[in-house]
Amino acid sequence: MKTKSQTKRKKDPENVRLSLLRATAKLASEQGVPAITLSLVSKAAGVTKGALFHHFENKRALIVAMMDFLIERMDEDIDALIAKDAKEYGVFTRAYVQVMLDLHSEYGKAFSSLLLSEPEISALSAAWYGKRMKMHAKTDSDQQLEIIRYAADGAWLAAVTNYNPKMDIGKIRKRLVEMSHGKKASRS
Repeated sequence: MKTKSQTKRKKDPENVRLSLLRATAKLASEQGVPAITLSLVSKAAGVTKGALFHHFENKRALIVAMMDFLIERMDEDIDALIAKDAKEYGVFTRAYVQVMLDLHSEYGKAFSSLLLSEPEISALSAAWYGKRMKMHAKTDSDQQLEIIRYAADGAWLAAVTNYNPKMDIGKIRKRLVEMSHGKKASRS
């Protein structure tokens, strides 16, 4: 019978990397980005600090990789919503509003924490947004849709900073999506 030290674990670097990114996002959601330490991340991911350093040379590299990871998840969610939407006009705007205002999504709080505590990282978010706008220029360049996206960004900021504790983000999301269809929003 082999002892634990004689049994070699199969190496799976991509899975280790994903575990580290998920652990980092979870810590960012729960404690905020400034509280993240490499020791906390490696412990939460169940790997050694050496394994962490194999993938990320320092905390900054880990934070940038987490932002890329969160943007990839956001892209997946947006693309899934776009695929289900039969109306071309405003298709990206509707998906964007729904994803941005889903603050309780698996990675929503981490994304919020990252953007609010790491302003220089916002350049990655801006680059992503610019790329998506080029992709959807045909369907989402109307000024009304731009205003709707800015309203969603404002609602997101108000929600994550608890600007108005009585704000009903679900109702706001519903109205903004309704407006993106080109209809006048109801006052219900």
